[in-house]
Amino acid sequence: MRIWLGSVWLASMLWLTASQAVSVGVVRDGPIERESIPLGAIVAEVQDLVGDEFRVEFPPEFQVDGGWTEAGVRAALNRLMAEPRVAQVLTLGLVASHVAASMPELGKPVIAPVTADAALQHFPLVDGASGKSNFTYISNFHSVANEIEAFHRAVGFRRLAVVADRLPLTVIPNIGVEKRAELEAQLGIAISVVGAAASADEVLAALGPDVEAVYLTPLVRFSIGEFERLLAGLAARRLPSFSMLGGDELEAGALMSTGGREGDITRLVRRIALNVQRVLLGEDPAGFQVAFPQTQRLQLNMRTAAAIGFSPRWDVLSEAELKHGDEQRGQWFTLTEVLERAMAVNSDLETARLGPVVAADASRRARAALLPRLSVGVSATEIDADRANPAISAERSSQLEIGGVQSIYSDDAWAGYRISQHQQDAAVEVYRAVLLDTQRAAASGYLQLLRARALEAVQRSNLEVTRTNFDLARLREQIGATDRADRLRWQSRLATDKQNLIAAQANTRAATTELNRVLNRPQNDPIATPEASLDAALEIFFDPRFERFVANPEVWLVFQDFVVDQALDHSPDLAQLDALIAAQERDLLAARRKLYVPEITLQGSLVENLDRSGAGSDLTGTGLDDRSETLSVAAELPLFAGGALRARRSQAANQLEQLNLQYAAVAEAVEAQTRFALHRTGSSYAAVSLSAEAAEAATENLELVAAAYASGAASITELIDAQRAALLAQLDAAESRYAYLLDLVDVLRASADFSLLLDPGRGERWQREIEDYFDRRGVEPLDQRFLPSGRQGAQQQ
Repeated sequence: MRIWLGSVWLASMLWLTASQAVSVGVVRDGPIERESIPLGAIVAEVQDLVGDEFRVEFPPEFQVDGGWTEAGVRAALNRLMAEPRVAQVLTLGLVASHVAASMPELGKPVIAPVTADAALQHFPLVDGASGKSNFTYISNFHSVANEIEAFHRAVGFRRLAVVADRLPLTVIPNIGVEKRAELEAQLGIAISVVGAAASADEVLAALGPDVEAVYLTPLVRFSIGEFERLLAGLAARRLPSFSMLGGDELEAGALMSTGGREGDITRLVRRIALNVQRVLLGEDPAGFQVAFPQTQRLQLNMRTAAAIGFSPRWDVLSEAELKHGDEQRGQWFTLTEVLERAMAVNSDLETARLGPVVAADASRRARAALLPRLSVGVSATEIDADRANPAISAERSSQLEIGGVQSIYSDDAWAGYRISQHQQDAAVEVYRAVLLDTQRAAASGYLQLLRARALEAVQRSNLEVTRTNFDLARLREQIGATDRADRLRWQSRLATDKQNLIAAQANTRAATTELNRVLNRPQNDPIATPEASLDAALEIFFDPRFERFVANPEVWLVFQDFVVDQALDHSPDLAQLDALIAAQERDLLAARRKLYVPEITLQGSLVENLDRSGAGSDLTGTGLDDRSETLSVAAELPLFAGGALRARRSQAANQLEQLNLQYAAVAEAVEAQTRFALHRTGSSYAAVSLSAEAAEAATENLELVAAAYASGAASITELIDAQRAALLAQLDAAESRYAYLLDLVDVLRASADFSLLLDPGRGERWQREIEDYFDRRGVEPLDQRFLPSGRQGAQQQ
């Protein structure tokens, strides 16, 4: 009965609360131009969270500010404390939060989500909560000192200007004084503080000529336009800037920041809304946990870096999240575009392309022996007068001679011509082999670059996890939940993971250099690689229809035979040997015919005397004239050449046998190479889905262990082990995907056909060719109904 009455009372109270509006007051330091925490988002989140349970309002008349004076902020807080219609107060100003924390007593619950450095501001902290009645705050416990240290590590300045609103500098002097001397001594720098209101020109004029970097605290009085003018003025002076707020300020042109991520703002708004709800439910804010974990990862605006001439070090680049980094990533290439460019401009291929040209020239030279040869010559002769004779030669004479030779039949000449044609065919096959090697190098280089980037992304993601755990350990140390050992262990792990990321980035740069070499581009030029193009180019190999040909041992063996047959049919090495064997057979035939087939030649000449003088120049009475003509046909058959003919026949026969044996050996090698590539592909194909499953499970386990560690239910050793397992599984998943694709490239090279990557319609024709081959072998491909549905879905994705 008592329980029933209590339930009725609670339900009645909730009904009364829901029937009346609950007002939340808001205090800001003064009129603002830019919100660091958007009130509209807080209102929406609170209303979504409480639903119909409470009717919560944020009336405009209870949104007050202190007019940018400490007295005004205190008056605004006291006004809302005295206002009976206000149930709780939200301080959305740095000074308002600070003043509320310093007040001895608070008559109403106050939620203070805006802190600069909770430790420097001496906010109360007892067992992770404020411990102060009616008061809670939210802090990531990042210190201004830590941010300045990170800024200094990245930039290396000697004189720093800290720009802050004048009001916090007056009300919270510790912000500008307490750590200043310690930081200056620790970093070896000089720090000056510049007070600001709402004028960019005023700040720029106050910066001394020796200032080398600027740290920007929240300047919420600045309009967007005025703040952009400030950042433009800093960039014009080539001064690197660090924004405490980050977010929009980083996008507006600040060089770097560690805060302001959209996800963190969303989480902060949600935390504020949860605190408002808990107050509505009657909880004392004194017990609310105040820690708000945030990853303190450096963010770099690469557009600003380029504008001020700042080039970050490798370790900074490995650590930072790059904004507008894609603008410097270089030309975009799909897999198909890489293959097409390599075929057009690759240096090795350009060299090989001359091989068939040279062979064609040699063939034309060999053909010349079968065609008429004409010659013309002019000569002048002078002999002793006593030797001159009209029938032979005058003392001085000159003459013109035209001669011609035509082979009526020469088996050696015909053999030479036919052999040169076969050698030309062989040269074409050599070029085709280089073309296939170039296509393989281009496709493999592209995939190796994608693989390197995928592994780099895994290392970067792992570094983010380590950084999050480090921040969590640091935060737990701040609130007394753990000792310093956890933080130091994560700090050590963080350094190791940074090294691993730098190594992965070096591998990416090496892969870029190699691909640029294949593409005949400047080797330091960046390359952008859209992942979607890869999926489109290799879609057929992830098609469930393809799995029908490889899903069990019976169909897999038949598919192997199909690929091997294609490889043997299309192999340029075998085609080259075919051409060389045909050439050698013709050479052997010519050697045998040399014994009984004569060479028959037609020759002719015309000699015209141009001039005679001196003794013996008078032809009178000799019956001779100035022209002589000859025409002859000759047939030649060698009878004995000292054994050269027999040696030639023996040599030609042995060379032919050698080529035939070489053909058989190369055919075996082509088949073995093809089957070897297919065996690797079969293994790597299965590993794709299995490694993906392992990575998914390891990642989910890491999330569970991380949540347990955050709540104190798991040890740091368990979390490190879970993270290491997740890292290895994710690396294996990335490796497996690209190992499969690289194995496929080797299969395409072995089968001497890259048209599957170059011809959009080739995939369907290839599928039909496989089906026809299975039909001829009398084997049915595996029915898709018997494929594992999970595997099939994974491949379709």
